Amino acid sequence: MTEAKIGINGSWEVVTLLTGEGPAQVIEGTHLTLEIADDGSVAGFSGCNRFFGRLSESGGIGPLGSTLMAGPPDVMAQEGMYLSLLARADSLFADLSGLEVREGREVLMVLVPSNRDFREVPWRLTGMHNGADGFSSVLGDVVITAFFDNQNRVSGNSGCNRYTATYSLADGGMVIGSAAGTRMMCPDPVGMEQESRYLEWLPRVASHGLSVGFSGRTLDLYESEGMRALQFVEEG
Repeated sequence: MTEAKIGINGSWEVVTLLTGEGPAQVIEGTHLTLEIADDGSVAGFSGCNRFFGRLSESGGIGPLGSTLMAGPPDVMAQEGMYLSLLARADSLFADLSGLEVREGREVLMVLVPSNRDFREVPWRLTGMHNGADGFSSVLGDVVITAFFDNQNRVSGNSGCNRYTATYSLADGGMVIGSAAGTRMMCPDPVGMEQESRYLEWLPRVASHGLSVGFSGRTLDLYESEGMRALQFVEEG
């Protein structure tokens, strides 16, 4: 890498890991990511699980926590290698070519900027504004999702039904059209109420924002006066 150093904050994806047998490419079809936030928190996806932690005072990555999902043996082995290398890191260096994770002078892995934005990524709703005086988490077993594709369509599960709508981006803003969907009844009144509120918020969205924290990447949607209306977390 050249010595044109840039900031390490941002979204990165692994292309090479240093194994006991030398550098190895990431298994095809898997994604190993690292998100570094302005406040020093780190998060990412290690192949089967989400992990989270903070940058250490020494310049490396501090102790990490993670979810505990199982996966195929080869992907689990790669995940173990990735997390063990992160634990060894004592410095991070970024330039125009990418990000090196180092232990002393040894390069443990190489990452490149992630080109993924909020599109072509599955999102799950974690909270929404109640329309009166506050923001609340999704209640019960209700699962509400959104997937923004590259053809300006958003679709997903609104809690009881499947829905689809159009969206557009311009000048930093976002406009979502009214949703069309199936017409199934929820067995739970709480689910129906949350679905109704969610679908009412969509056409009122005026902007969006991406951030990263301990739970991974977060997508916030705001109404025209800047009030946060909906919040999603990226599904691994």
